[in-house]
Amino acid sequence: MVKKKVFYAGCKEFFYIDIAKKLLKEKNLEPVYWTANIKHKEKIVKEFPGIVFLDNFYAVRGYVPEILKKEYNLFKSSLIDLKLLKLRKISSYMLERFNWNNSFEKKERSDVIDFHINFADFITEKYKPEIVIFQEVPHFVYDYILYEICKIKKIKTLIFGFTNISGFAYVMNNIWHTSKKLNYNYKKNLNLSDKENFKLVSFNKEYLRIKNKVETEPPSELWIKKKIEQNISTLQILPKLKKIFFSNFKTTFENLGKLFKKNSLTNASNMKLKNKSFKEFPSYIKIFFNIKKSEKKTLRLKKYYNEISNKVPNFKNNYINFFIHYEPERTISPQAGLLYDQISLIDYISKQMPKGWYLYVKEHPKTFSTHHLMRNQYRSKLDYDKLLKNKNIIFINQNYPSLNLIKNSKANITGSGSAGLESIIHLKPLMSFGYSWTNQFNYTLNIRTKNKLKKAIKLIEQNKVNFTEKDTLIFLKSLEQSSYNMYYTSGLLYELNVSLDHKQNIEQLTNSIIDYYDNYF
Repeated sequence: MVKKKVFYAGCKEFFYIDIAKKLLKEKNLEPVYWTANIKHKEKIVKEFPGIVFLDNFYAVRGYVPEILKKEYNLFKSSLIDLKLLKLRKISSYMLERFNWNNSFEKKERSDVIDFHINFADFITEKYKPEIVIFQEVPHFVYDYILYEICKIKKIKTLIFGFTNISGFAYVMNNIWHTSKKLNYNYKKNLNLSDKENFKLVSFNKEYLRIKNKVETEPPSELWIKKKIEQNISTLQILPKLKKIFFSNFKTTFENLGKLFKKNSLTNASNMKLKNKSFKEFPSYIKIFFNIKKSEKKTLRLKKYYNEISNKVPNFKNNYINFFIHYEPERTISPQAGLLYDQISLIDYISKQMPKGWYLYVKEHPKTFSTHHLMRNQYRSKLDYDKLLKNKNIIFINQNYPSLNLIKNSKANITGSGSAGLESIIHLKPLMSFGYSWTNQFNYTLNIRTKNKLKKAIKLIEQNKVNFTEKDTLIFLKSLEQSSYNMYYTSGLLYELNVSLDHKQNIEQLTNSIIDYYDNYF
């Protein structure tokens, strides 16, 4: 049997190596190109001799693997001459996550995007993969552009997605249309009449938590808190400095030298420094000072937000909630498509609201801990001031329970956040400006154009978006049938409902790939 070539893009967990071995054995899918972190290289190359490996941190910045440089330098992609406006706009915005202190010039952005188009075209032409497997929705420019080039060339793609139900994930082949398996099961289940047929099993615990216990925190928010706590501990720098630098005279001088070395090993190394090439990695000491600057900005911003936000919202008002996503991140770029400017979107929505109605706006909690996540503080006081000019916008304190807001609202707006799931469970109209699995629900209002947005608000004002608990359960049952209890990134282990061990997780991930590969491509 002829082997089929596979790319593993951003698969930076060791368990993907075991998955790749299983897929090679069971489906003859041979890994030929892999991007991950440098710590994975030795094992990947050992298991798959001849594979081309590229470190994620180098891939982001536009490096070419040494073994391919000569051939790549002779390659000129015809795709660069195409307009590809959506790809270029989204990619340019994605670069914001590396853009410390406005360090990216316009031409630099364009050059980085052109490189990734050229390289993605080159690497797919050279190896002609049967399928490209992405660990998660691509969002580092290099993997997003690879994804879009695959779609242009009709190369199969497979991506893992999060259900917003703790411990469960699904497989999709298109980030703009989500899961074909979900679509298939939902169409089939719409004909169900017997209540027992759509009773939830795996999802029931989380369903009841959202439906009945509005004061409890969702697992996703607990996950954020745990991650922040972990990152805070890593930034307790002074105790570590004392231990590292003052243990003895010799090691003090050795460690001082390390501070000025380039960091190409951690997420913080993605910083683009002003007046420096994007290919140049920042030093450890530069990263430290940048993060401290970001921390200072964030603390000021948090204080200001607390001053302008209401701790106790008025439920007597007619209001719609807008839950802001943390950014720049995957949920906004690429999962909101071209609607990545949330501030402008909120401003526009407020102007379309019925007279006497309010838009309650709640900031994402991660926004006020961006320095711990190695991010430049993206939001600014000016963003909030712009929105406050609209008298019908009311900011809600970040610590106020979102479920209380959702339960008493006329409708809820999100891109692809957990508020979407919570909204439909509470039988509240959901307005989606992103690409999420919730978009496949028959009652979700897609607001991706001005015309659709105006129509959606009119329908909500006239109370014409009504659905029952049965409608929600049928849809969630379809998602349950399309999902697996598995974690496709180790970060999801912070959540509460992951009950399987390492070996079981590998089995689940492998089975989900084979099922989708065999039945839904």
